[in-house]
Amino acid sequence: MEPMQYPLLYPHGETGWGFGKYDKRGGKLSQLRYIRCLLLSDERFTAFNKLSETWLVDMYCRIEEERLNFIRRCQRNTNAGQMRVATLAEVRDVAELNQRRDDIRRERQNLGEDETIQGEGFVAGKIYLPHSFTGGPRFMKIKYMNAMAVVERLGIPDYFLTFTANGQWPEIKASTHKS
Repeated sequence: MEPMQYPLLYPHGETGWGFGKYDKRGGKLSQLRYIRCLLLSDERFTAFNKLSETWLVDMYCRIEEERLNFIRRCQRNTNAGQMRVATLAEVRDVAELNQRRDDIRRERQNLGEDETIQGEGFVAGKIYLPHSFTGGPRFMKIKYMNAMAVVERLGIPDYFLTFTANGQWPEIKASTHKS
C-alpha cells in the first residue's frame, strides 16, 4: 500500500509493514517498531518535509486503527460470556437483584430453551476503551484524578504557564494576574 501512496519514499516498490515481519532476533516486529526503525535508519523518511509529515501522520493513524481493532476483537471474543461492561448504576441494580434471587429463578424458568439473556448494558458495536488507551475517557479521568490528588496534597499551583500565538485572548487575560 505504501509504495502506491508514497512513490518518492518507496522508489523501488518495496512493501511496507505486514503481519509477517520479524526482527533480527526472530521476534514479531510491531508496526510502531517498524516505523521507528525507518525513521532512525533511513533519511529519506525525514528528508521530504511535507511528504514526510504526511507519511508520519498516516502511519500514526494506521497504528491507532490497529490498536482499536485489537481492542474490538478482544471485546468481541470475551463478550461471549466472560466480560460484562456495566455502569455503576447497573452494578447497584445487580446487587439489589441478588437479594431477590427467587424472582430471578422464576423468570429463568419462564424463558424458553432457545432464548438467551443478554446484559442490559450491552450495546452492539460499542467499544469500551481501556484506561491504557491514550486519549480515551478512562485515560483522561485517571489523569484528571491524578492531577487533583497532586493539587490536594501540594496545594493550588503558583504558576500558570501557557504557550500561545496570541497573548490577547480573553481567556488568557482573564486567568492572569494584573500587576
